[in-house]
Amino acid sequence: MDGLRPADGGSAGPSEASAISERYATAADELIKLYRTIERRAMQLPVISLMPFLIVLWALIRFYFFFIVGIFLLVPVNLVVFIRNLFPGRWRYRPFFLRDIAYLARWLWRGEVSTSPFLFVRPLLDVFLKGHFERRLRRLKTEVLLSNDLSDGAREALTRRLDGALERWRSPRLTAIFFSVIVPGVISLPGWHQQVTEFLAWIGLSGASTGGVLPAGLDPAPVIAFVPAVMTYFVAIPVTAFLVKRGLFLGREPSRAYFPGGQPGAGFYAREREILAGVDIRMREVPIDVWILGILTASMVGFQAVFWREFGAAYPDEPLEYRTFMAGLLVALAMSISLLVLARIRRGRTGRQ
Repeated sequence: MDGLRPADGGSAGPSEASAISERYATAADELIKLYRTIERRAMQLPVISLMPFLIVLWALIRFYFFFIVGIFLLVPVNLVVFIRNLFPGRWRYRPFFLRDIAYLARWLWRGEVSTSPFLFVRPLLDVFLKGHFERRLRRLKTEVLLSNDLSDGAREALTRRLDGALERWRSPRLTAIFFSVIVPGVISLPGWHQQVTEFLAWIGLSGASTGGVLPAGLDPAPVIAFVPAVMTYFVAIPVTAFLVKRGLFLGREPSRAYFPGGQPGAGFYAREREILAGVDIRMREVPIDVWILGILTASMVGFQAVFWREFGAAYPDEPLEYRTFMAGLLVALAMSISLLVLARIRRGRTGRQ
């Protein structure tokens, strides 16, 4: 009968099958070309660099200076500029520290997490990039294998093409990471405990412990500050690699990839989304930075909660400081969770994923 089309799951006609095959081939070629461009930019970055931290450190020093100066001069100086601009000619207003606050606000509103880069390690960046590439290429390969509208020859050619790309961008298996990193770490945990205890005693953090959670002789107050600092240090390295990965996908030059929140637009994320939409694939970036920082926040709160009781027992004569400490921690927890939720929501709305 006229107007009848194949039922769902049926094969398309020769012309339609050719068009579908062309769509998949174009998507595969464009996706591989895009990923090659990003990988070439990643290779321009150093293997290891402390430059992101130095840039942030200088920005903090500069902000502190202009903040102190601006508290006293922001209003009077700009009032003088305002009066001067009432007459012919124009002077520029002096923002002092307001420019840095505006930069931070843009960073958060663009969907980036409330952290800054620290030590950049390119091998970690390669892991994140390969994981991103492989996940999308495998999804495209699955669509090719399940399509009923492709001929066997076209399916085989596309599969070979995608297999070659997957072989290049194969990401480390989760099992390999588990057995090479996590299991040895857990096995050596008792040794870490002893080494940390000896190190804290060596640098003089001893005295008021009651022998509860901490070994007897260690002061819980400095330990509460020391352990989260160490945790933050190690977490900052993978978070920095992921920030740089996002910076590369936003399409700016590699030298600016350390600071994705300073880059407008969706960059290569938009192009990737456009390519995959051509074959009806919808995928989003896994928010690894949000997960890592969320886990870090929860771990720190749990760690602090474990030692609160011992801190109170060790310092029974300081209830005011203890309560102030707990109140500050709860406020910091609420702010951290709010900023992570904001990053997750804004990232989706801006298309930067």
